[in-house]
Amino acid sequence: MAPRRRRPTQKWRRRVVSDEEDTAESSNTSSDEQPPPKKPRFETKPQPSSSGPSTRSRQTAVTSNQDKAIVEVSDDDELLLTSPVKNTASSSRSGTKNSAIPKRTALDCLPSMPLDILYEIFRHLTPKDLLHLARSSNAFRGLLLDRSWATLLWVNARSNVPTGLPACPSHLSEPCYASLIFDSVCQNCYQREVQDDHVVWELGSRLCRNCLVQLTEHHWNPFEADIKDLNWTTLYTYFYKSDHREFVRELAKLGGTARQKYLDQCAREAQEKITHAENLRTWVAEMARLRRQEMEAAKQRRLNDIETRLHTLGWGRDLQFIQREYDYHRQFQNVPGVSTAEDLTEEDWELISPAIVAFMQSIKEIRLAAELRAATTERLRLLDQLLESHHSKQQLKKPFPQTIDFCSLPMFRDVIDVPTAVELADVELGLLDLEPTLPALIDSWETTRAGELLKLIPSDFLPKRTKKSTRNVVNMLDLAVAIFQCQKCAEIRAYPSVMVHRCQYSERSSRPDNVPRRDHNHKKTSSLANLEYETTAISALRSHFWSPSSLQWNPWLPKVSVVVKVCGLDPKSATTGDMDKLDARFNCAICSAGSKGKKIEVMDWRTAMDHCIHRHTRVDLEDMELVLLGNRETKVAKHAERSLDTLGKDSPSDQDKIWCCCHCAELVGQYQTVWDATQHVRHYHNVNRPKRGEDFAPHPGAELDQPPPLRTTILLISKETPYFQLLPADKQALAVGRACYHQFKK
Repeated sequence: MAPRRRRPTQKWRRRVVSDEEDTAESSNTSSDEQPPPKKPRFETKPQPSSSGPSTRSRQTAVTSNQDKAIVEVSDDDELLLTSPVKNTASSSRSGTKNSAIPKRTALDCLPSMPLDILYEIFRHLTPKDLLHLARSSNAFRGLLLDRSWATLLWVNARSNVPTGLPACPSHLSEPCYASLIFDSVCQNCYQREVQDDHVVWELGSRLCRNCLVQLTEHHWNPFEADIKDLNWTTLYTYFYKSDHREFVRELAKLGGTARQKYLDQCAREAQEKITHAENLRTWVAEMARLRRQEMEAAKQRRLNDIETRLHTLGWGRDLQFIQREYDYHRQFQNVPGVSTAEDLTEEDWELISPAIVAFMQSIKEIRLAAELRAATTERLRLLDQLLESHHSKQQLKKPFPQTIDFCSLPMFRDVIDVPTAVELADVELGLLDLEPTLPALIDSWETTRAGELLKLIPSDFLPKRTKKSTRNVVNMLDLAVAIFQCQKCAEIRAYPSVMVHRCQYSERSSRPDNVPRRDHNHKKTSSLANLEYETTAISALRSHFWSPSSLQWNPWLPKVSVVVKVCGLDPKSATTGDMDKLDARFNCAICSAGSKGKKIEVMDWRTAMDHCIHRHTRVDLEDMELVLLGNRETKVAKHAERSLDTLGKDSPSDQDKIWCCCHCAELVGQYQTVWDATQHVRHYHNVNRPKRGEDFAPHPGAELDQPPPLRTTILLISKETPYFQLLPADKQALAVGRACYHQFKK
């Protein structure tokens, strides 16, 4: 059942606008009725005339206190148009102490004007204006609530509202309808403001939450089952408690056809209220949208005026920077006095200009720093291209530093970290002048990084230094057991490939100690601060400064030392060159124990170390047993290894990321697979059929950026073993050349 509000019975009475009868009327109010709040009053005194009494028109709205104008006023309209009285202590004290008549103003004569003049004034007003006018004095209240005369005024005032305010519903009077639309306080308690979104328009009253709970019911269906709910789109249907009681009481009296007619009549009235409420919601939403547009337009006009004044003061480039950056544009709008929906005056500008100018000064500093960062980024990319070109020309097979390692050096920073006014061509010339110094810088960088790696080696493993000792840092890192494990990717690296491992450039670390800090009192005041320069370099080059923090010294030192000791060498002195020169082959006795001498796995020294690390993780050191093979087994195994090399089965795979373009340096440092390299040559160099070795090839320094290569293990199978007794894996190894028959000594 739709909400239905009982229309109060109109009790028309003859009301004399005078202070005496108002007092008498308030005293005769019954005790069970709550009197309306006290209305503000003021008196209109007669104007003395020097020329004597003059003839007035008969259409006089309100005369002086001596003349009494009689108007017809509805009790309901009068209550709705009553302004809430603030019962403050100050007002009560002031009323008791001083009851003097308020001073006359220029508009005190307005109520005494002829009706035709007042009507001409009223016809240009809106319902909200009439509400304020009716609450200004008893005279206007009596005049504007006269149904016999003022109804047309309210209708005409409603037509002055833009966007088509819906017509007044039949269950409300024009003043009540205007109060419902344009008032913002609760029409029951006059204490709380009620937003339009919280108004139940079907009730025809603006009620706060407390009054809504007090005066209404919102059960799901408080009526009988045969009474359908028309307002099915909402969870609750609100009813006035008095209307609900009256409806139930009236329904109980009726039966049969009369009951159905009564229900149909109530349904039509409820449907009319629901339809009107929907139209009213649409109008309220449209008015809210128009108000938002007006506010935004006013703010935009003020903002445009402020920007025009700032352009005049020379802040044009900073305003363009603000418009490009959303965060700064929002901060600019949050400056006090900028986003106000009022037209900008000279007085306003004098008040808000200091704060705006201070904000623009801070934006200027940010803009200059951003422009310098952008220029520095372009210069760093230019340095990156120069180093890539140098790297591709030299075909270096030793570690090559990253661009970020060079940009922190003082000689390169003096060329890059310069004011924005310096042209990019001048910076390029300065970098080209430094190209001859790159070999010496690379050697210095390698020595410095080797010293930092040396700090990771335990002190008890390092030999005691003497004055006659010729061992240097690099020789210590050349030991066969000098390997490092990356704690981030778990790769095992040896010197020198460990210096260019990608994980060393992929984490935020402290600034390298070997890079000198620039003095803050540098002569180039526009250069970036030290930390800001490093941040710009990291962002532009997409790489962090080198740091060995993720590296760990050989955690398998006791196991891998067995490989060196089996050869009769000292792990603290045997280098990789010594082991390569010896070129011995090994067999794991633990793995061969189950074959009972029918087959053995042959490994070189690097593969043997990897075997000890990964295959026997739970084997104790004293149980680790490696066998140094004799000349016969070694000779057979090496012959099989050479056969694999001839077949290309032990060469770089097409899936290994070690290939690069031979026509440009674009893929230097970004090694690709064969597929990626061929696609690059086709698209960028228009070569339809790229050839291996001519258009793309393994990069000469790729082995430094990849894990150390391991030679394939060779399986020696006894000739006395029948073929049908071989395992499937052994048969597959024989087929691909990784296994061969051998006659073992008994």
